[in-house]
Amino acid sequence: MPLSLKLACIHTIFLHFPSYTPHLVRLPLELRYLIFSSFISWKVISSHHLLYLSNTLHGVYDFTSCWNINDKGIENLIKNFGGNNIAELHLKGTTITSLGVVFISENCKNLRVLNLYGLAFKKDDHLRSLRRCARLEKLNLKKCTGEIKERTLCEIISSCGCLSDLSLSLLFPNLQNVIQAIADHIGPRLLSLKLRFIKGVVFSHSQLELIKTRCTNLKSLDIVGVNTDLRNWDVLGGPSLESLNISHIIVSNPTALDRFSDTLHGLKSLSAKGNGIFNGRCLREIFAMCPLLENISLKARVDIAPQNLELAFVNHPLRNLKQLCLSGCKDINDETFSHIVSSFPPDFEQPLTNLDLSGMWHLQKSLGEAAAKFVHLQTLDLSMCKSLTTEILIKIAENCHVLESIELYMFPMNGDEGITALTRHCPFLQRIGLYGLKRLTDESTILIGKKFPFLKHLDVSATNISDATLVSVSTGCPLLESVFTNNCEFISDRGIIALLKGCKLIQRLSINGCKLLTGDCAEVMASQSKALNYLSMLHCFKIATSGIIMIVRECKNLKVLKLSPDHAISQNDLKNLKAMAPNLVVFL
Repeated sequence: MPLSLKLACIHTIFLHFPSYTPHLVRLPLELRYLIFSSFISWKVISSHHLLYLSNTLHGVYDFTSCWNINDKGIENLIKNFGGNNIAELHLKGTTITSLGVVFISENCKNLRVLNLYGLAFKKDDHLRSLRRCARLEKLNLKKCTGEIKERTLCEIISSCGCLSDLSLSLLFPNLQNVIQAIADHIGPRLLSLKLRFIKGVVFSHSQLELIKTRCTNLKSLDIVGVNTDLRNWDVLGGPSLESLNISHIIVSNPTALDRFSDTLHGLKSLSAKGNGIFNGRCLREIFAMCPLLENISLKARVDIAPQNLELAFVNHPLRNLKQLCLSGCKDINDETFSHIVSSFPPDFEQPLTNLDLSGMWHLQKSLGEAAAKFVHLQTLDLSMCKSLTTEILIKIAENCHVLESIELYMFPMNGDEGITALTRHCPFLQRIGLYGLKRLTDESTILIGKKFPFLKHLDVSATNISDATLVSVSTGCPLLESVFTNNCEFISDRGIIALLKGCKLIQRLSINGCKLLTGDCAEVMASQSKALNYLSMLHCFKIATSGIIMIVRECKNLKVLKLSPDHAISQNDLKNLKAMAPNLVVFL
């Protein structure tokens, strides 16, 4: 029997018969390691398992998106394995609370890596407890909310002098003290700094200059969502900088940035989403000065003229390019794209793996002709490419056999042939977006359940599929984590019930406008969808308030619930919902 099948059998036994879990300690250490690793990768690890398996992973625990891991599980882990033996904890997407963070801080003195992405801190003291983790080298507090004060962050930074990788969401307008603390206490050690800001915050040129002066070894700088009086590129870093993301920032004087800095010649990744700071001249200089570029993202850069983009690629070919995003450059036509592709060296040192062409309205035959150059492509986005055809999609499927993700939002599909080609040639797909493909039928979408066993994300919104597709997916795609069936008028309780019973790992479900769904669907959702953390059910007017209350009561991990006036939720009902799930955010 293959090892993968043995692990699947073991997983089934311990998932459905938890009383057998204590017997895991009798298994050989290597087999326990494989079981534990598979439980984590399948997102079925629970707090109960940590009592018996935790000493097999040698101090490194990545519980990302493992919704069953809570405060009790972390307590089991620390008591069983010893807090001082834990080196890494990744807790993004778990149900741990800020009280669990306090327990970690008190017991894990040798912790090196801590990822608390998206955690809500109930008290400032809970966040302040991180000062005890003095040996931390990597700390992620991105998108953390609640009681987060400037003074507390400064205290954590000053206490954790070993930090080399720091990610913060700054929820207050005054940055000077935090920036000063970073420069004074961890500046020379810092290799990666990611800062996200609330709207309206000003990040001054002098503060950027302070970071450059004191953080001399910085390799990655990520600044998102801020106003700045940036006066030149030199201030963003020196020769050691390899990755630069300056997305969604507002520059008071863009003309001052016409000339790129020759000190940034070591850049390997450049992302400038939603900005107005690049012109054609600057872009050509970037390509000329940064021959090591591997990742270029110019999302929503519609004001760069196609000829400037073409000249940048043709005059300065990039031999290491792996990821290219030209989303929103809608003026690029076949001729320009052909010249860009022809500039790619025939012997790529690092073949292109990610390509985002969404919103390129005038792209036609050139993509099909270039498909043979994209044989290593893993991620492809063709959303809103209005001039492409089904024949071009078939050519892509025939050449790109290792595709893992494809987005076809509002793709001009003429029938089922394109999706059928994907099911025939691309068996490793994990994400597929088919929003708005009205001409699709169950003939091709049923094949999704039969041919894509690794599928994790499926969007069939605004299509004409029926329950038959969801029944097929429920039996063939056990790893599904998110499903969107918005405005699918032929989907009824039968399809959704089959999906929920067959795919136990679904965390995000959106069924807006599925008007045939009733309370029967809500009842099964409440009993089967224990991993659910996001649910959107706008205009599902046949699902009564009692069904919604049942879902909230039973789905303990639900964090976001979107409803519409059709549900006639009273203020008293809302109070009951909040009482059952204090951390639940309800949108009406």
